[in-house]
Amino acid sequence: MSREEAVTDAVTYCINNDIMREFLKEHSGEVLNMLTAEFDIEKYGDARERRGMEKANEKVALKAIKKNIPISDISEMTGLTVEKITELKKKIK
Repeated sequence: MSREEAVTDAVTYCINNDIMREFLKEHSGEVLNMLTAEFDIEKYGDARERRGMEKANEKVALKAIKKNIPISDISEMTGLTVEKITELKKKIK
């Protein structure tokens, strides 16, 4: 039995046996989509790594802003856009 068939059978069983019946009747499509979707751990890890790098670069940018380093230099050092650095600068003042 495939994962999709197993999840569908489980949802049907719950509805037929009055286990979260009303919720599942209303949201079974969402539940099935969520439970049968493939979770890609590598993509998740990559996204977390990118977000961590972005946060670290924002911290460096904030320190550089406080030292009055030109925005173009900060952008070059961190890889952040001029717009993002300008946004960070506004938060300081």
